[in-house]
Amino acid sequence: MIAEIEERSTGRERWWTSLMTDIFTPPGLELTPDEREAAVKIGTLKMTHDLNLVVSAYAGYDSSAGWNQIQRAGLRMTKEQVTEFVEEYETLLRKYLPPPGEHPPDSRHMAVRLVVVPDEGPRPTLPAEPDDE
Repeated sequence: MIAEIEERSTGRERWWTSLMTDIFTPPGLELTPDEREAAVKIGTLKMTHDLNLVVSAYAGYDSSAGWNQIQRAGLRMTKEQVTEFVEEYETLLRKYLPPPGEHPPDSRHMAVRLVVVPDEGPRPTLPAEPDDE
C-alpha cells in the first residue's frame, strides 16, 4: 500500500508515498475484525474527500468550461446485473488509462467515483417552508 521514497529518506528518517490510486473492493471480501475497522476508517476519510469533490464540482460548475460533469442515477437491478455493471465500469475505466508517462498535453487528472449500494433508506426531504403568519 505504501513505498519508501528513497531519495528523500536519510539515516533514521523515512519518507513514504501511497501506492493506492484506484480502489476496487471485490464483493464478499473477507476481512478480520481489525482489517474491517481499518477499512471503515480509511473509507470514511476517503468519502469525506469525495463529498468535498462533489461540493467543489457543483460550486465551480458554471466556471468549469465543461470539465465538471455530474451524474446521478438510480436503477432497479438484480445482484447479477450489479456485478455485470461494475465489471463493465472497470473495463470502461481501463479503456481511458493512458500508458504510464504518456498524457495528452491538454489532459487533466480527473476524479472518478462509483458507489453502487442498495438505496433502501429514508428519502431526504427539504425543510418545511416557514409560515408567513
